[in-house]
Amino acid sequence: MRRVRSLSRQQGSITVMVAFLLPTMLLMLMLVSNVGQAVYEKIRLQNTVDACALAAATVQAAGLNEIADLNFELGLELIKLKIILVTTLWYNQSDGQACVDFFQRVFNAIHDYQDRANRDYARQALSTAQAVKRENLPDTKLESVNPRDDELITYTTDKDMVWYLYRICSCCPCGIHCQCECCPLLPTMTWMDALAGPVKFAFHHDGRMPSPANGILLPGIAQIETTIRKDREPMAYAAFKLTQPSKPFKFAAGIFGRMDAMTAYGAAKPAGGEVYPGRPMYKPAMVKLTSLRPAPRVPELARYEH
Repeated sequence: MRRVRSLSRQQGSITVMVAFLLPTMLLMLMLVSNVGQAVYEKIRLQNTVDACALAAATVQAAGLNEIADLNFELGLELIKLKIILVTTLWYNQSDGQACVDFFQRVFNAIHDYQDRANRDYARQALSTAQAVKRENLPDTKLESVNPRDDELITYTTDKDMVWYLYRICSCCPCGIHCQCECCPLLPTMTWMDALAGPVKFAFHHDGRMPSPANGILLPGIAQIETTIRKDREPMAYAAFKLTQPSKPFKFAAGIFGRMDAMTAYGAAKPAGGEVYPGRPMYKPAMVKLTSLRPAPRVPELARYEH
């Protein structure tokens, strides 16, 4: 009988103990869940800012590849121009200069495209990062500390000197602009496919090479704007600060309160290519930063490459 009463008292003690421990266990469970929520939010914040930086740097790399590829094409066009000028005896100085001016207009058109790419890809890089942020964390604030959001690079245009030969006719009164039928040079002119190609070249050259007989040869010199080179540091990179405001915990917010505001940093930059030599090999490279104040320069970013 005493044994039965003892067991009854022990069962009551366990019930009381469980009654006291259950709220504590629930609080501990909610605490662990809230800590997990905070860790999850921090990881998601860091992943999002890294994705923003990588997306922006990918757009920047595409823009720099476009500029570098056009720089390579500019170099090829300059070689063509020099070949045409050096291997051609022009009727007069104005025709030689007209050829230079024609190529300069071609170069200017390429430069205009490079200018547009320099601006458009810079703006698109920032808007792409913002779009990535909106898709993942629309309630956060993305702050950009790019060296510039309106262009990828600042650059200067190289200038090159080109030369050519033109003649002054001494056989008839029309002199420097001699193209009349009385000129004995005209009948000796022949078409040269190696110079003109399948289509006759513009101006008065037309792929024909006149003889310098009965004429005076003079050199013509002209200046032409050619490829571009990066002016100074820093070149474009993508560096962002992503801030998530304070928010309540999912469980027992009245007890545990709210999570602190969170901040994450992410940075990436185009790497691997070169604008001036015309090497369109840029790819986005992630970099590791813990602060964006002051904004790091590109040589400093290189030390933080993963």
